[in-house]
Amino acid sequence: MAQVEGLQAIQGYLENPTALTVTSVGMCVCWLASYAGMIRKSFQDRSYCMPLMPLCCNLAFEFIFSVICPPTEDPILQYVVASWLAGSVMVVFTTIKFMPNEWKHAPLIQQNILWIFAITILGWMTVHLALAAQFGPDDGLAWGAGFCQLLIDAGSLCQVIVRGSSRGASFFIWYVRERK
Repeated sequence: MAQVEGLQAIQGYLENPTALTVTSVGMCVCWLASYAGMIRKSFQDRSYCMPLMPLCCNLAFEFIFSVICPPTEDPILQYVVASWLAGSVMVVFTTIKFMPNEWKHAPLIQQNILWIFAITILGWMTVHLALAAQFGPDDGLAWGAGFCQLLIDAGSLCQVIVRGSSRGASFFIWYVRERK
């Protein structure tokens, strides 16, 4: 099972599939609501919501752990992560659409957004594949999810500070993202 004993789930939790399913579905619904809020806010503000680095990390995480290395302890997680991947693809679409609006001051970035996305996603895919290889798909998923969450929270806060406004952010997005 796990190579790192501290990461192993409590046995009672694994023996209660109902609790595991309810938790997984709750996480899924909160993240999908967050993605829907991000998409809506992107169109409303003509800006992107999730910073580039966390978005690429998140997209790579969801692709690796839904398609390449799906979790084995709780098979429903594969479908949960796949649904997040669909939501992330829509967030990527809105980011690509509105990112040039935010980078008028940096034409090099503005003109190479797709290349930046591709290279960054490939880099993060390498990281998540390494996590899956080192810890296995279940613990790799846990480590990857924790790191993605930390990166999203820190990146989103930094984005608000750097922009000097809440353009692309809302309390709804933060609330549902932190409720899971």
